[in-house]
Amino acid sequence: MKLSISVILLLSSFVIQAQDKFQMGVLSESDKKFSVYEKDTTASAVFLYEFGDNYFEVRNNYIWLITKYHAKIKILNKKGFTYTNVEIPLYTSNSNKEKLVTIKAITHNGQVKKGVKREEFFEFCMYNY
Repeated sequence: MKLSISVILLLSSFVIQAQDKFQMGVLSESDKKFSVYEKDTTASAVFLYEFGDNYFEVRNNYIWLITKYHAKIKILNKKGFTYTNVEIPLYTSNSNKEKLVTIKAITHNGQVKKGVKREEFFEFCMYNY
């Protein structure tokens, strides 16, 4: 019994490791082919991949919180464009402020790929302190 549980756990770890890694700007054949999401045929967009990671780094005697976020969104119809707006909340107080240092985005339809320019991103303050 213990051997079979160990084998199952070992096999499941191989399956987890075998998942495709995210490649920015690359569409797989399966990503290109489908136009309707089978689990929800009314869906106008589908997150094919979404991953986030937070960690701390010490730089010049300051502790930085580094956040990395990756998403791949398949737009299925015109209504799906509302899901392409990604909001990144930044902490602000009287004495401290988080800032966005690096951001990358690509939009493509399988043939044409275009990088989103920094000036096409926008920032706004929701609260007045």
